Amino acid sequence: MKELLNSLIEKNDVQREALLDLLEVLKEEKEVLRKSEPRLLPGLLQRLQEVSGKAMLAEAERNRVAAKLAEALGCNPMVKEICTALDDKSSGRLKESARSLLSAVISIKEINFTLSRQAEEHRFLSEMILERLKRFAWSGSAAVSLDTRA
Repeated sequence: MKELLNSLIEKNDVQREALLDLLEVLKEEKEVLRKSEPRLLPGLLQRLQEVSGKAMLAEAERNRVAAKLAEALGCNPMVKEICTALDDKSSGRLKESARSLLSAVISIKEINFTLSRQAEEHRFLSEMILERLKRFAWSGSAAVSLDTRA
């Protein structure tokens, strides 16, 4: 049982680290969007894909170990239920590990919200620019066709 608990705490830490790596890439993406430097996005998107894959793998491993521990304890693989089945010391260690992981998840959600808002603002500005260019092109072609002096 103790081995499964230690493994779960370790998997929590591995997933937290993977999420913190993901958070760093998202922060870079946010900065690139803020500075309007789209040429840097392809490299960031590739890195984002890599760190996302690592985070998903870490989550799958954590879920697998949590399910094994929960099965051994006869409960659902939820931190609250697992902690209820453990002694105070073990429960405290797991709660702290879970809190740290949750903090990383919340940070990811917050930056994703900001990135979504930035992307929407960029899309809106792009549409405005395209609309103005269309008007300019239309008025320019109308002026050319009206000017018959040669």
